[in-house]
Amino acid sequence: DEYAAKDSRVVAVHQKNGGYGRAVNHGIELAKGEYIGIVEPDDWIEPEMYEVLYHKAVRDSLDVIKSNFTTHNVANGFLLSLPNKWPEAPLEDKVLTVDESAVFFYYHPSIWTCIYRRSFIEFHKIRMVESKGAGWQDNPFQIQTLCLAGRIGFTRRAFYNYRVFTSSPSDALKNWRIPFERTKEIHTWLKANGFDRAPIKSWLGLR
Repeated sequence: DEYAAKDSRVVAVHQKNGGYGRAVNHGIELAKGEYIGIVEPDDWIEPEMYEVLYHKAVRDSLDVIKSNFTTHNVANGFLLSLPNKWPEAPLEDKVLTVDESAVFFYYHPSIWTCIYRRSFIEFHKIRMVESKGAGWQDNPFQIQTLCLAGRIGFTRRAFYNYRVFTSSPSDALKNWRIPFERTKEIHTWLKANGFDRAPIKSWLGLR
């Protein structure tokens, strides 16, 4: 509210808690910019993140551009900050298709490391799963955005700072059925939309 009072470009939204997916979808519905970015409340971004990604996206007319991220693990009272060592250097600064960038499906979805062309999101009606809480809704969103994007970019620079509060992902999982529900939704969508093929399924299977 304080920022919104100072700058007309900032819109503060007050809504009943409908889970992570509803919050992101509401943001997408309200967005007016050329590209859309997502930042989760526990995390932070480097000041130049959106400037750099936007210039690359405009230069290469990208639907999606993905960057790297740094994980900050604060479990057990200590801080561990290590940039993820993505080995895909050949992907740097190239215009890719989903088949050329399917290796991303092997890693954490990290949908917040990207910016997405808003007209692309709206044309394909891409939205987050609106389930309760934070139930792996980012997994189907990652699949749909990368599969449907005609032009994908990537930079190894780590602009996003991802804060983790548990020793392992399973520690934060309150309902063991959730990963299986999202996986079923993903494979149903892949088959229905003609993406049920290698290398997409191969990398997903490894994850």
